[in-house]
Amino acid sequence: MKQASLPFVLILTSLLLYGGCERAAKAPDPRFTEAGGVNADKEEQKKRDFDNALELLGSLEDTPRLPEMPGYERLVQIGDRLDRWIKDRPDDAEWKADPTFLEIEKASRKAASTSREIVTLLQLLQDAEGVVDDEGKPLTASESKQDELKRVMESFSTLVGELTALAECSGVVDVFAFSRQVEDLQNKFDALVKRPNLNAGAIRSYTRQLETETARFANFAVNMEKYAAELRTEGVFMQLSDVEYLKQSVWLRDISNWARGDRQDLLERVTQLFDWTICNMELRDGTLRVGQDQAINLPQQYPWQSLLLGYGSLWDRTVLFIELLRQQRIDACLLAVPHPDDANRPLIWGVGVLLDGEIYVFIPQYGLPLPGPDGANLSDDAALAFPKIATLSQLLKDEKLIRQLDLSDEKPFPLNAATLAQCRAYLIAAPETVSIRMKMLETELSGEQNMVLYTNIHEQRRLFGAIPGIREVDVWKYPFRTKFEQMLMYNVTNELMAPFLAPSPKNRNFPLWKGRVLYFKGRVAGQDSAITEYQNARISDRDILEFRNDPTFRANPQLAMTYQMVTLYATYWLAVASFEAEGVNMMSSAKDFLERIRNRPINAWRVGTEYLLGRIAEREKRYTDAVTHYRRTASSPSGPGNELRARWLEKVAKINPPPSDEDHADSQTEEAKEAAE
Repeated sequence: MKQASLPFVLILTSLLLYGGCERAAKAPDPRFTEAGGVNADKEEQKKRDFDNALELLGSLEDTPRLPEMPGYERLVQIGDRLDRWIKDRPDDAEWKADPTFLEIEKASRKAASTSREIVTLLQLLQDAEGVVDDEGKPLTASESKQDELKRVMESFSTLVGELTALAECSGVVDVFAFSRQVEDLQNKFDALVKRPNLNAGAIRSYTRQLETETARFANFAVNMEKYAAELRTEGVFMQLSDVEYLKQSVWLRDISNWARGDRQDLLERVTQLFDWTICNMELRDGTLRVGQDQAINLPQQYPWQSLLLGYGSLWDRTVLFIELLRQQRIDACLLAVPHPDDANRPLIWGVGVLLDGEIYVFIPQYGLPLPGPDGANLSDDAALAFPKIATLSQLLKDEKLIRQLDLSDEKPFPLNAATLAQCRAYLIAAPETVSIRMKMLETELSGEQNMVLYTNIHEQRRLFGAIPGIREVDVWKYPFRTKFEQMLMYNVTNELMAPFLAPSPKNRNFPLWKGRVLYFKGRVAGQDSAITEYQNARISDRDILEFRNDPTFRANPQLAMTYQMVTLYATYWLAVASFEAEGVNMMSSAKDFLERIRNRPINAWRVGTEYLLGRIAEREKRYTDAVTHYRRTASSPSGPGNELRARWLEKVAKINPPPSDEDHADSQTEEAKEAAE
């Protein structure tokens, strides 16, 4: 399949409308490296700075707080205020760094430093002008260049070793790829060294042909420095990534508080948040199709990106669920067993939620909790329900509970009693989550400001390690890979966000962005709600044709396609919001919106559309229709889970599954025999 950038999404959308906007810094923002101007004894002013920062975090709905947009400056202001607040505050004596994060940060800084050294040596070998050391002092090459050549060869070997170590401790596969590129360049220099009568002129001529490689090293060094800076857990001053994390935490807190419903029982809250995650985040395969034979690889997402986009990979969906639980102060982990093809590689098979000393099992890839011994039934509102969720201790005693997840004898769920005996727990934690600055911030929160910013990873290791059946506890490497991919695929991420950056041609507001943020706040329906803004974001095809006469549209013809995508997103999210709002009228509205986009030639939400139509049919007791909708997703990543849901629904609703083509043929043969007799 060909790889392509998104044809309907260009960051030019916002650049044309807001030329000259400040771009998000690739290196740590200098404004976030020092905090000044506030005397330590001005506690009242510091408290005002703190409260103002929290107030700004809670009012992000009007303008997109995304790179390339004027509203992004608001996040910079939040960081500035928090820097002024945190300056001169005593460190938390109880906090201690986690060795996993320290190891990866240290390895990243080493690789960055060696890459910078290689860049300097290559420039010296090329006789480039303006080469300086770390202190800005001019550097010149030796006359023969032999010293520099020897040093660059040694640096290549050093960097390969550092990248290998970094890849192993961080799980970032892209580091392995760059390591191979370094080895290729090292081999080229090996061949250069072996040339007879090698002199300075030949070295200079050869290295000047390596401008692309030199630029690649320079870019890699900058990225590695940025990557290492975002992994730091010991510093107290804010970076943009920290403020993005705070924005994300506000959204997750707000969602978890309303999506859990009014349930007091913690397991019921967990089940509600799991169901919200499945309904609100379509499972995709890590690529985005942009044509019949074209697709773009997607980077792993931060939870705030998953919330905005409403889709993601299995890992994106899983992490989002765990982060929602974190805001309810409920501990959860990934459950894994050794991979059948490589015992040193984990096979993640579910999420374990720790409540009262038991680990309750949920299967994000199937969109289902693992039912307990009583199986599934129909709830009071006629939908499929799970009166008891299976626990890890039950699975260890009764393998039949695992076999509920088998699709067939030929397609069993990849878990059995023998492998389950080697179960491991992997903890999800971003660097910000375990940092001292987030612990200090969370300690200051009270009342409506309360949210979870810090997790004691040491305590989580202890808690999960004490559970019978858990053989080992470790930190999952997903957040490290996510940061690296986001750094490398910065432009792709921006393109995916383009629908939120497109202002309404009617009034230049940003209704799609505002609708999403209001939805996260729980303002789903009514005046000044998510549904109102989603309606405002939709543009008819006739209006788009009229807008083509606008100078902005004529300057960028692809804007029309962008607004068609905005309308598709808004229509789908209208259905989701109506589904969440419940009520007969809202269910009718949800069905109407889903049917509008269901048969469109291009529907990026095909799987989510069928799934929601199935869930609505369940509530309306149209169980046969529900099963049909679920099975229409068979070829998607959600297919296996939806097939299980369909089977369980057929069983508890006591409906006969539709005959297969083979069954239909057998039936016709029997009828023919009876007629002949």
